[in-house]
Amino acid sequence: MISRSMVLTILCLFGLGCGSGLPPTAKVKGTVTYNGKPLESGTIVFYPESGRSATGAIKDGEFLSLTTFAPDDGAPVGEHKVTVQSFDNPVADMYSPRKSLLPAKYGSVKTTDLISNVFAGENTVEFELTD
Repeated sequence: MISRSMVLTILCLFGLGCGSGLPPTAKVKGTVTYNGKPLESGTIVFYPESGRSATGAIKDGEFLSLTTFAPDDGAPVGEHKVTVQSFDNPVADMYSPRKSLLPAKYGSVKTTDLISNVFAGENTVEFELTD
């Protein structure tokens, strides 16, 4: 028979209750277009001012979820710089050459002009990229 304290210990080990110390996250989904057309495939990353970034896959102009700490948990609440990358050969290994399909400014946190605020709850965002 499992005691109440053992159940609480197990829940704490799995991050349920007992304060995990992780910042709150919120669901984020959205669309990405490039020169007016849905971006066929790529990766989107939300970078908070501090802490871990959130990453998601873009397919047919949409990203349906982001992952920060656990699959599909969303992005940390707050303001983020956002990067988007898309390559002509997305499944190439590290030795195969790849060509970016987007201007370089969108692929670096230092040069991107994409900003998004993530609020508690569910968020839907749109990014319109141009040359």
